[in-house]
Amino acid sequence: MSASKIKPPSQTFQKYQTYNDTFLDQFLVKATFKLRSITQYYFQTLDTPGFQEYVTNLKAFTDSIREQLLTVAAGPTRARLMHTLINRDIEALTNTKTTCHKGCGSCCYFEVEVTTEEASRLAELILGGLEINHSHLELQAGRISRSSKWESGITDTNRCVFLGDDEACRVYEARPSACRKHMVTSPPSECKTITGKPTIVLLPFTEAIISASLNLLSEPLTSLSKGVADALIGLEEKATADRESIAATIPIDLLAFQDEAAIGLNGHPKPLKN
Repeated sequence: MSASKIKPPSQTFQKYQTYNDTFLDQFLVKATFKLRSITQYYFQTLDTPGFQEYVTNLKAFTDSIREQLLTVAAGPTRARLMHTLINRDIEALTNTKTTCHKGCGSCCYFEVEVTTEEASRLAELILGGLEINHSHLELQAGRISRSSKWESGITDTNRCVFLGDDEACRVYEARPSACRKHMVTSPPSECKTITGKPTIVLLPFTEAIISASLNLLSEPLTSLSKGVADALIGLEEKATADRESIAATIPIDLLAFQDEAAIGLNGHPKPLKN
């Protein structure tokens, strides 16, 4: 499944196809669009033994990824592991020269899809103190999937909430897989408009890694803004529930004693001791 031997998937491969293969038909339901496109390309160009070899190799590879992902806790931790696996695949592209560089930022004004675990990883950074424009996040989160508003390209309303003033990513180490795999060999100017034609590097193994992760989740890919907004609500609700659970285990008389000790018997704060 070499990137150098696979042509870029045709955008005509829109309709999902079944292959009368139990593993493949079940796995591809939750796979990325590009992996489905790669599979359809092979199906159309390989003979039967060749295609079956591809399916066998895909199953073996994704089973291995699945086993690794299941060794860690679901959520942000698993997203971090997935990102590590993707990084290894990208680092292996020693003969591919990309034109992406820090500060080009054009791809940070278009809709980005993430897994729910990736969204949770980003939400953790926000709850940990990373400042973002929350009203801007909510505005983007309210858009429907594939909204035409993204077609306006580089505008303030389309700007990623994690993009810095210097047009560099503020969460680079935690950036989603969609951002990691978006590498081009064409001039950066091709990325500036919705009608541009950037030459994107195809990463079959990365697509398989993301697809293996998606097959462990009940939720499909979602927009970054909506995913992060939902994850923030979920993490905040969990934190509240955890605090209430801890409080429920503390004896009432102990709570009363702590309050009395803090404010004094006469209801006035106790003076601080030097």
